[in-house]
Amino acid sequence: RHDKLAVNYMAMVKLAMIQQHLRAISPSDRT
Repeated sequence: RHDKLAVNYMAMVKLAMIQQHLRAISPSDRT
């Protein structure tokens, strides 16, 4: 079953996208 793998991959991609978005919105991360 690749369902679990697909869900995991999608979750990871979503997390990465959210992190990138947050970084783009708040550049205060790099002091």
